[in-house]
Amino acid sequence: MANKKNKSFRGQLTAIFTIGILALAIAGALSSAWVTKVHIEDQLFADGQQVTESLAKQSALALIYDSADNANDAADAAMGFPDIEQLAIINTDNKVLLQRGGLVNTVNISPDKQTITLLEEDINHWMFLAPVFLNSETTPDDRTLLFQSENTKELLGHVLVKKAKTKINEIFYAAIINNIGIGLIFSTLLLIVIHIFFNRLITPLDNLAAVMERAEDGETKIFAALEGPREVLGLARAFNKMIEALAQQQDQLKHHNEILEYEVEERTRDLVYARDMAIEANRNKSNFLSNVSHELRTPLQSILGYSDLIIEVLPQEQDEIHHDVNTIIQNAEHLLHMINSILDMSKVEAGKIDIEIKPTNIDQLLNDVVETIKPLMSPNNNKLQFSNQLNHNTVNIDTDKIRQVLLNLLGNAAKFTHNGTVNFNVTQTSKALHFRVKDSGIGMNKDQVDHIFDPFFQIDGGHTRRYEGTGLGLAITHQFCQLMKGSITVESTEGSGSTFNVVIPVN
Repeated sequence: MANKKNKSFRGQLTAIFTIGILALAIAGALSSAWVTKVHIEDQLFADGQQVTESLAKQSALALIYDSADNANDAADAAMGFPDIEQLAIINTDNKVLLQRGGLVNTVNISPDKQTITLLEEDINHWMFLAPVFLNSETTPDDRTLLFQSENTKELLGHVLVKKAKTKINEIFYAAIINNIGIGLIFSTLLLIVIHIFFNRLITPLDNLAAVMERAEDGETKIFAALEGPREVLGLARAFNKMIEALAQQQDQLKHHNEILEYEVEERTRDLVYARDMAIEANRNKSNFLSNVSHELRTPLQSILGYSDLIIEVLPQEQDEIHHDVNTIIQNAEHLLHMINSILDMSKVEAGKIDIEIKPTNIDQLLNDVVETIKPLMSPNNNKLQFSNQLNHNTVNIDTDKIRQVLLNLLGNAAKFTHNGTVNFNVTQTSKALHFRVKDSGIGMNKDQVDHIFDPFFQIDGGHTRRYEGTGLGLAITHQFCQLMKGSITVESTEGSGSTFNVVIPVN
């Protein structure tokens, strides 16, 4: 969605034109009023000079005869002009001969004032000063005043005229008001015309923007109307083409999704069927191994029993027969161990092994394990070093599974170590038993370490195997540790031995 705080194009354009037109109207009104003021001011100033000059010409006889009566008519005529507030006729001694409009503030008039002069000026008034001359060439019978003649002149006195500026300000303010009013009227009319023009230009653009917003909100197959100026028409056509292309893509995507959903459903059914078949096959495999292992153990135990009976009744001097029977016993025991491992692994995979937690004398258990494993150290000329650091003799654990875990680890250490040492360390905390089996045997590389707990994995797999075994011992050990909520880890370096660490929680 568009940001609602941003003004629309229509609003911004209207605001710009409105402000611009109003500013131009006000500026034009002020400029016109100022020009009018300057023009009126110049005109009134010239009128003041003309009145002062006329009064000076008509005041000569009054100054010659020192009689104000000779200038009354001229003074009254001058006061009759607009904005003339005060006037005075002054002789050369600065004596006021005649004045109108109140007392005139006379000043020391310099004799060199030979022309009409603006004597004073403030914000509201002008004070004009004009000299009065007598022509020296005239006769007493025929005296004629020649004002500012090029002939020799005699200064008779001066006239003062005070003219107000009130009309200037009134005209100025009236002009401002009238001009602003006229400007606002024309501005309003112009804005109405511009608004109508804007509607014709911007309405198609607003409609296109509204259609785009609906498309942004998720509506599909919505097209813009082809109206407005050429540029807007181009945008509308481009938008319609884009919507049409998107609609085609959505239809294709919907079709592909339907096909994909069907294929996923098909594959899911195949996977479910394959999973069920794999579960059933694994269950059948486990049942088969359990049954076969169980059926194989009975004849093997019979073979071992009869072999032991033969050894007992066979005379001692029959060395060759003794050797053959011992070979039968060793192979039968090895085969029985393999069958037991397969049976245990199948039970673990089938989930038929339960944990039996019971109080156990851990010292006796460890001693039994050590005594059982000592005979396995002799064939490879290995030494067993046992370290026991227990705090309590009796703990709650699954005795049989821990015995099998320890026998598997120690048996592997004895099998893969030659003329070396196997260290068996046991420590205890309040929550767990820690078993550590370290050997100095052949060790493993990283790839072997990564797969050491996989079922049927053998370090020396292949046709040239040196070490016997099914590859199930460590896999069963790992499964037993997990069943007892414990863990088993291995650290090994090829050629330098391996170290297995087992942690079993104590319940």
